[in-house]
Amino acid sequence: MPKSSSQPAARSISLAAVARRPRWREEHARVVVAAWKDSGLTMREFSASNSVPQKRLERWSCKLRKRDNAQPKEALQFLPIEVAGAAPTRAEHEPGEDFMELSLPTGVRVTLGAGFDADALKRLLLVVGC
Repeated sequence: MPKSSSQPAARSISLAAVARRPRWREEHARVVVAAWKDSGLTMREFSASNSVPQKRLERWSCKLRKRDNAQPKEALQFLPIEVAGAAPTRAEHEPGEDFMELSLPTGVRVTLGAGFDADALKRLLLVVGC
């Protein structure tokens, strides 16, 4: 089934042997998913002609695609902040002043004035676990 000798060594595992296994490890799933993609068949056709459970092939195909496209954990980083004093509460704001307040179940409160940076807020919420 390999198209060329440059394919990974894991492809030397027999597709028929993998298809009969009750459980697949990642290396087995990669063999089957690669064979399906190389075949040019639909998932249904490939599953039927190779005795591969279609649902299992669907799950592993999705799982491997997510793993291969995952962002590295290093992409998330802490940014320096400077605390200039206590944030004003709703009662301390001037009447008519635009602001929003977000109270998290953890007790953290975030008060946002007009013109806040939405991207910075998204990063902040990721860091505090929301």
